[in-house]
Amino acid sequence: MTKLVFICGRDRHGVTEKQLQALTGIMVPDNILPNRSHDYMSERVCYSLANPSQDCLASEKGVGLGLLFSDQKNWDDVGQRTPDGNFLLARWDRNKLEILSDAAASRTGWYAITDDHVFLSSSMRAIVALLGNFELNEEAVSWSLGTGCLGPDQAWDRRIRMIPPQTTLHVDFKEWTVQTDTKPIIFSALPSADAAKLRQAITGTLSNIPPAPHRELSLSGGVDSRGLLMMMPHALRPSTFSIRAKSEPPRPQDDASIAARVAAASDVTHSIVEFDDQNTPLSVAMDRFCSLSEGRVDHFSAAAGGWTQWKAMHERGTSTILRGDEGFGWSHALSEEQVQIEIGVAGLHRHFTPAQIEEFGLQLYSLPDTLVRKENETLENWRDRLYHQHRLPVILSALTEAKAGYIDVINPFLSRHILETVRSMLSAERTEKSAFRKMVAALLPSVPYASKAAHRSLTTITNSEEFKMIAGDILGSPTAQEIFTAPLLSYAVQRLKRDSKTKSKPWMGRIARHLFPARFVTKLRAVKHSGHRPLNAGVLIFRMAMITKVVATLKKDMQLLNSSSMS
Repeated sequence: MTKLVFICGRDRHGVTEKQLQALTGIMVPDNILPNRSHDYMSERVCYSLANPSQDCLASEKGVGLGLLFSDQKNWDDVGQRTPDGNFLLARWDRNKLEILSDAAASRTGWYAITDDHVFLSSSMRAIVALLGNFELNEEAVSWSLGTGCLGPDQAWDRRIRMIPPQTTLHVDFKEWTVQTDTKPIIFSALPSADAAKLRQAITGTLSNIPPAPHRELSLSGGVDSRGLLMMMPHALRPSTFSIRAKSEPPRPQDDASIAARVAAASDVTHSIVEFDDQNTPLSVAMDRFCSLSEGRVDHFSAAAGGWTQWKAMHERGTSTILRGDEGFGWSHALSEEQVQIEIGVAGLHRHFTPAQIEEFGLQLYSLPDTLVRKENETLENWRDRLYHQHRLPVILSALTEAKAGYIDVINPFLSRHILETVRSMLSAERTEKSAFRKMVAALLPSVPYASKAAHRSLTTITNSEEFKMIAGDILGSPTAQEIFTAPLLSYAVQRLKRDSKTKSKPWMGRIARHLFPARFVTKLRAVKHSGHRPLNAGVLIFRMAMITKVVATLKKDMQLLNSSSMS
């Protein structure tokens, strides 16, 4: 809940109230009655907060998404220190504009700068509408095909940029110049940094988030949300909820069942939000997913029910949820290739041969210089820097923004204080989130972790006949044929026919996780996924369908403010 569109003109913003309302309209879900937008207009600046939550920030000299983790009453004063929290902020005076991201860019800010305007939004769709035309970024298409997400500093339109973590954009109104100040993400162990320091950073941050009746904690069967709940002061713990698809019968070890046990042991009120992932037509669910996620990531499984779970949360008055997204560390680092695969930045060559890349007309991509492993940088430090610098702002924030049309999302573990503490710890304490896992295990040793997700996998969905019919229509559209070459479209269809006859064996991976230590499982996974490995046909076709639908939507959006209804 709460999406932002912000327009600043060199002299005047030039947007009418009706146009601002139209921009707000494309950012909210089609299956809820949204809260009334919070709009502001002055001569130079205007903004709208779509479906605003009780936690959003708004004044005559500043606007923001998210939550500040400290009491900073002057957050909207230009030149003031950057606060800690989960936020996207804009603040201005008569001379300049500042746009600020938090330590993880947990609330995404997209921007475009023209000769006369600065456009800022949590939605690429709104910026394309403001630009009035669309210029497809072919590199973003390749990144999405190869990794399932937009690549580093990539947007569907080549003129749009994403604000990186720990960044302030300074716009001088008189000179109309832009200066970007980004604080580098550095991993360097300090002798004084240990698990005790991490615990202090966590408890200190959580103590700054007071309870509120409109907030609930999203509790799964995993370690992260459990740690978030258990490490909160008892008096500040909110009620909790977990989610289960109606198509999945309850099982003792599934996410929702384990979450209920954790909540009971923590003495908090808990509810299970069931969503119907089968009666909502898959075509409707895909339309809604592509509209709200804007195709930033292919994590469709939890959206297969049309996001009725978030609709239910919105309708019962919950405007903000607390989640356990974190940057405590990642799996064992065995090689540069394995690190890139695990983080989600592997190249096209992983799934396509050089001959296929040429035949299919795909654009090669590579890591930007800012993400390349530095001289003398250990593999573990590079792994976790990639996580903080790429996976958090590009993948995890994409999942946050996809939900934000319904409900605001706060991730306390992504506070600057916590992330800077993690960056100062030894790599051994970060690998497999070792230090954090030990803390949480000691708090509630009697309740196991979940071993089964509470929703269908993407491959299960893409193997269905319903999906194949929908995908066939999408990939046969003129838009798909403008984006993809005929050889690639033919290859994808033939692969789907062939791969549908071969069933995967996900149970093998679950057995391995129970029988072998984490490092051995990581090594098995690295061997399995090393070198060239054709992408699962269903996943490939889903990504192609997602790209096609998003591009078609953006082409429609570019006409929004020029339509006769705006006159």
